[in-house]
Amino acid sequence: MQLYYGPSGQCTPRTVGATAAGNSKAGPLRRTISFHPLGRTVFQSLVAGIPPAYEYRTGGPDLAPWEADELPNPRGVPPRPGGIAGLLTGRFQHAVLLERSPDSEFVVDAWITWAWRDAEFPAKDPYLVYQQSKEGTAYARQADASRALWRDFDSLLLEDAGDEHRCRPVVLGVIEDLRETLLPLLRVRAFGFEQDGQTRDKEWTSGLTPALLALAREPAVARAVSDLRQIAERTQAHLRWALRDAWIAINDPSNGNGKPQRKDVSEGPWPAQGAARYWRRAERIFWQAVNDRDFDAGARRFLRLGLDVYDEVTDSAGAMPRAKRAIELKRGLIFKAHPTAGKSKELA
Repeated sequence: MQLYYGPSGQCTPRTVGATAAGNSKAGPLRRTISFHPLGRTVFQSLVAGIPPAYEYRTGGPDLAPWEADELPNPRGVPPRPGGIAGLLTGRFQHAVLLERSPDSEFVVDAWITWAWRDAEFPAKDPYLVYQQSKEGTAYARQADASRALWRDFDSLLLEDAGDEHRCRPVVLGVIEDLRETLLPLLRVRAFGFEQDGQTRDKEWTSGLTPALLALAREPAVARAVSDLRQIAERTQAHLRWALRDAWIAINDPSNGNGKPQRKDVSEGPWPAQGAARYWRRAERIFWQAVNDRDFDAGARRFLRLGLDVYDEVTDSAGAMPRAKRAIELKRGLIFKAHPTAGKSKELA
């Protein structure tokens, strides 16, 4: 775990020649979530999970660190991965110092320290989703223990998903060649480790998708799946907006007429309560719509869910006219997540 998810920052000091340092860079998988094909048997999972070696050949030797004849020079440039072996096992940023026994037969102590001083070669892991920053730079999607796996499902089907231009893991792109045999059976197992960029470890997370990877072979359906996911997230964002503004309107002299007059009114507890209620029930709507291939009905159900949650959360405000007025005034913000849905339209 240390080699892949290890922290950056202070570590056991190490001196190599004239170089002395007591800090290290983060492991190559720190803060990320990885995705792995899962078959009905171990053999199926192993076959589907083999990355395409041809995608990573650079012409140099492709060795895991323990296969090399000599130990690397920690003051030198980290070796460029020559293929999939080096990519998956040769980008560690930590090393282990061993203390041997007087007779050199045993290890009596060990310390974790830095492995390299120079930056590693950039490389894309075949099990990660990559997305673009606003500047157009690709980076690995980070783990978020509060985010359910279904919200990343479209990223496992498409090469360009959502506003962040998420690109599915390379390993999931090549398994489309198994479409006549394994593809309809495969699910995806996700493993994530929510961490900060330095030393704080927050929470491990894992998830499992249904066996729906074959949807990647139907571009129109895969795009509809992505659109539905974005509708779900947009609805929740507008629900949060409505709950926040309703709380502020109730507690501000303006009562929702124009901008708030006070600057010290917090958003209150309603947005967090609404998010918890909404996401707990949204997953069922999503998978039902995907299984039925009825994405319009799914969109309507997300809107209906947003309105229901809004009513449930704001019910605690009571029946005072001031509260009722603010609540009804801000309800319309939820409809703005669905521009084509009129307030009188059937939503069920």
